[in-house]
Amino acid sequence: ATVFLLRVTAVYIALNHWFTCCYFMIHRYAERDYSQTYVIADGMSTYNPVTGRHDVCTPNITFCYARTLYFLLGTMTGAGLGDISPYTKLELISQIIVAITGAFLAATFLGFFENFLADRDAKGDQTFKTKMQQLELYIKNRKLDPQTRVAIVAHYTHLWRKVKSTRGEKNEILGLLSHSTAMDLSLHLQSSIIATVPLIKDLPYHTQRRIAFALQPQVAVAGSYLYKAGDVGQCVYFISHGSVSINLLADRSMLDSRGITSMQILLHKQEAHGDIHVAGDQ
Repeated sequence: ATVFLLRVTAVYIALNHWFTCCYFMIHRYAERDYSQTYVIADGMSTYNPVTGRHDVCTPNITFCYARTLYFLLGTMTGAGLGDISPYTKLELISQIIVAITGAFLAATFLGFFENFLADRDAKGDQTFKTKMQQLELYIKNRKLDPQTRVAIVAHYTHLWRKVKSTRGEKNEILGLLSHSTAMDLSLHLQSSIIATVPLIKDLPYHTQRRIAFALQPQVAVAGSYLYKAGDVGQCVYFISHGSVSINLLADRSMLDSRGITSMQILLHKQEAHGDIHVAGDQ
């Protein structure tokens, strides 16, 4: 989008230059024996009644070009400043053509510029603020408790910072790919986690692909719970950032020797935890 906008801008500048040259060529060649043209009326040229011709440009060609460009931009943009006006039929026809062309160019340029800004903002801070306002309204209407609200906001903030989307990479991109391609992309995206977790880094390639595809991001704020006693344990967690504390209840009747030993442990980055790390020798 940026490159295309630059191209449109370059075309706009080139057309202005081309029309300026055409305007001045009308004065210089087609109206050489005219006693009144826009250049003469602007004081940039003098008509000689003896020779029956004007001197094209009295000051210098650069100044005449600048004044002609000024006249053209006033017509092209529709500003109509009025201090320079057409004096001949040929100049009037040329001005009408330039005005119509300017209207089309302005509409085209503004349309592309609007699309450019929309594309830039689709991943910008304003879009994120709008989405978060909608999320806050949903939380308020559902009357969710403060702890749940903090967890939801943290999750969506993490997704936005990571992939500039509140839907996550799996819904944003992977869902559009074939299953095999999606697993390959998942392994690439999760390679930093796969490579640092001892439990899975030495597994076969195809197994790593399936594990990577099954991974889902979960954000937990300080003091929140990932798992409580009585919950159905269906997940294994791989710690990407931060640390997790595992604390067991005082009732040890359902724990084996390993569970009793692990009543209170602190896990850090690159470590994994789940049912097998809490109670069991498997």
